[in-house]
Amino acid sequence: TQEVKDQNRESQRRSRARRTELINDLKKQVQDYQRQGASASLEMQRMAQAVTFENQRLRSLLSAHGVSQEEIHRYISSPPALSPESPGERVKPQPPQSQEGNKSQCCGSRSNENDHKCSEKSSDVKPNLTTTHPLPKHIAPEATSPTDSMETSCDTAASILVDLHHHMDTEQARAALGCRGSESCNVSNIKIFQLLEK
Repeated sequence: TQEVKDQNRESQRRSRARRTELINDLKKQVQDYQRQGASASLEMQRMAQAVTFENQRLRSLLSAHGVSQEEIHRYISSPPALSPESPGERVKPQPPQSQEGNKSQCCGSRSNENDHKCSEKSSDVKPNLTTTHPLPKHIAPEATSPTDSMETSCDTAASILVDLHHHMDTEQARAALGCRGSESCNVSNIKIFQLLEK
């Protein structure tokens, strides 16, 4: 009947109106998220650009000092290794020099008859220098502290890669960074540079 037809048309009109309202509401939410994300991604892009610029400047500085780009790339690609000359080895020769001074003062203040005793006393002290010489403990924090500033949170690094490489999602970015699972970790800025330049 006509009444049933009118009811059906009214139901369809209300359904379309409700669907339009829902779509508009979803669009508004998406726009809000996009604005918030754009603000955060813009800041991350600025950080990434600053880091990239710093990387380029460092490369230029190394080139100016005679280091080729091939050597830089080889050094960056190689796994981290301990320096062949540790801080302890650089400091170690110093105490024997001061001990030699003590030996000369000791021997100079005594008569020739006591030279032999002085020499024996100084030779007895020398073994203690090697046992009381763990100075690298004081030096180690200074040597390791710069690495903290050369690392970035894997979550931040993954977000930067996703923002700059739109074909990559967060999981792919974390995998490219070498992260395993969902645990948070720190990633070397050099690794981020390499992925940004691809």
